[in-house]
Amino acid sequence: MRKTINVRGGQLSLNLPEDLPALHNTLSNILKKTKHSARIITKSNEKMVDQKLREYSAAEFEKFFGKGSCEKVFGTKLPSYKSFVEFADKISNLIKQWDSEQ
Repeated sequence: MRKTINVRGGQLSLNLPEDLPALHNTLSNILKKTKHSARIITKSNEKMVDQKLREYSAAEFEKFFGKGSCEKVFGTKLPSYKSFVEFADKISNLIKQWDSEQ
């Protein structure tokens, strides 16, 4: 079943349940990198670690949703980890809602 999500700059679509494993992997990879970054961050490397985390997370997200999807969803090419956490919460709730409608 194809589902469309309206976002700030357009739409994203998912094929359910087929896309769920890849979506889960994408969001898990971002979370793992965030946890790793939190362990290595110091005052002296904070900006560099944050930039690399943003670049990695955006690349993972765009591998799944397509080029330009970060800007479409978050309004920026390099969203913060907090933006990805918020997205993960919201999309999880949507998926639960769609599942309950079946």
